[in-house]
Amino acid sequence: MAAQKSVWAIDFEFRQRDLSSELPEIRCCCLAELGTGRKIKLWADQLHDPPIDFSDKILLAHNWGAEYSCFQALGWPDPGFPIDTMIEADRLRIVADEPYRPTSLKVLLAAENLPPITEKDGMRWLAMENRRSEDYSCEERQQLMDYCMQDAEALLLVWPGVRERIVSFMASEDAAFFWAFQRARYVFCCTDMDLAGIPIDEELFNILVERQPQIIAGLHARLKDRYGCSDGVAHFKKAGLETYIAENKLRWPRTKTGQPKTDEDTLKRIAHEYPVMREFVEIFKTLKKSRVSNLNVTDGRCYSKIWPFAQSGSRNSVKKNGLFGAASWQRGLIKPPLGHGVAYLDFGREEILIQAVMADCPAYLAAYYSSDVHTTNGRNFGLINDDMSDNDFKIARTLAKTATFLIQYGGTAIGLSQSLGIFNGEAVNIIRAYQRNYPEIGAWRQRVESAAVAQRYLSSPDGSILKFKENFNTRTAANFPVQSTGAAILRWAQINLRKRGVKMLVPVHDAILVEYEIDSKEEVLRICKEEMVAAGKVFLKGHELLVDVEAVVDYPDSFPPGDPNIWEMVMNLARVPTSEDSESHFLAVAP
Repeated sequence: MAAQKSVWAIDFEFRQRDLSSELPEIRCCCLAELGTGRKIKLWADQLHDPPIDFSDKILLAHNWGAEYSCFQALGWPDPGFPIDTMIEADRLRIVADEPYRPTSLKVLLAAENLPPITEKDGMRWLAMENRRSEDYSCEERQQLMDYCMQDAEALLLVWPGVRERIVSFMASEDAAFFWAFQRARYVFCCTDMDLAGIPIDEELFNILVERQPQIIAGLHARLKDRYGCSDGVAHFKKAGLETYIAENKLRWPRTKTGQPKTDEDTLKRIAHEYPVMREFVEIFKTLKKSRVSNLNVTDGRCYSKIWPFAQSGSRNSVKKNGLFGAASWQRGLIKPPLGHGVAYLDFGREEILIQAVMADCPAYLAAYYSSDVHTTNGRNFGLINDDMSDNDFKIARTLAKTATFLIQYGGTAIGLSQSLGIFNGEAVNIIRAYQRNYPEIGAWRQRVESAAVAQRYLSSPDGSILKFKENFNTRTAANFPVQSTGAAILRWAQINLRKRGVKMLVPVHDAILVEYEIDSKEEVLRICKEEMVAAGKVFLKGHELLVDVEAVVDYPDSFPPGDPNIWEMVMNLARVPTSEDSESHFLAVAP
């Protein structure tokens, strides 16, 4: 089917402010057709209507997010069959435990041993000048269009290699191109969300920025008093963290030099495995990675950049200047504008169902659809009984949940005992209970790990690829099919939600934040749940994922903070009173 379509390449030159709702000011657009040699160069005043019918053609762009924002600015309809040459070039470059760096068109040309683009730094700056498109001279217009056409022609040069990448590791050419088109359409979703931003309580935001020094000093004091890893004023002390780790016998990942790792993935893992460390992680992230002043806020909304497919599990990566890349307490800043609301929907216990289906494990399926899978597992593990108090039950359920996910991803008895604070023999019994109840899960893990060792790559149902170097962690291999399938499910849901006009703000692992007008609230929530359930069935052999509406917040209320204890701590340090009856998180600012 794809072989029968004509192939065009498109490139725009434009001026746009990064990380805001502003659409680009377009200078020119150039198109080139493969095979015929047809070229089209148009200045901004000639772009009222699309120069060709995009509905039935393969349309190439390198980083479709930038070009798609130009489509939006012009009011052009979506292209029918888009291909993002950057996404396709990078699809086979993701390697386990290595950071993602997008491939530029210049680098892609060099990798294919193709003629380089003539470097003209001045041309990009010329396009970015703060003046109207009609104010450019005839000579400047011609220079910019010639410069723009270079990229369009270069895209046609790299197309054979990109095409080969698209069909690699896929069962059929039709399937390969189907998913390549979906990958580009998902880039459209991400661009929409980049431009939408997340509404926040800007008044409170400004107060927290103004009072950031006293907040920082107070958090350092907390680190010193509870964890001994700060001077109590402004400086973090790794030696103190080392002492705390040793005294509490925590299993903590290390750098090559033996220092405790403090990257985002490590901190997320530590908070998950050791609930007692959640406060430390939130404070550390606030001080080192996500101070309130780092948020990119303009006109009451917080903007960030979403990089699709950037993580090794093919999930998105969000820049740290966004709310959902920051410390979770900062989500309390989210506040919908007048007449609007926001809702946070997620796939309930998604990873359990995905693994149950992949491993063809009937007991795990039954546990997933029970009233509460973690209570079911807690009883199987001997952690929960009928005579427990409500408080003991909550603690035991949390332990059961932690144990379930640790074992599911290959956790050892030593790791489990350290995470749960139990004896090694108790941890061994819990793992044996899990293996006894769900024997198919272990067999499935062995098959996945063996495949990764033998072929040095794994693929997802929608064509994402993860490659492995020698001596890789087999736990990473077993994690990939679950994470990449979860990512594929959320992408498919978002593509279809976009078709139905739902305003999405940001994807968060297995969840999504949407905005709606109050009058359409029930309809939007119905559509979201409908499409999320349908997406799960596509990838999970018809099995239905549970969809939870975790939060629904209408103006004038604010979103619940991810960690209410840290939120309260920060508000106290900033001297911002809180009240359930106020229209925001605060009534007035203390003098």
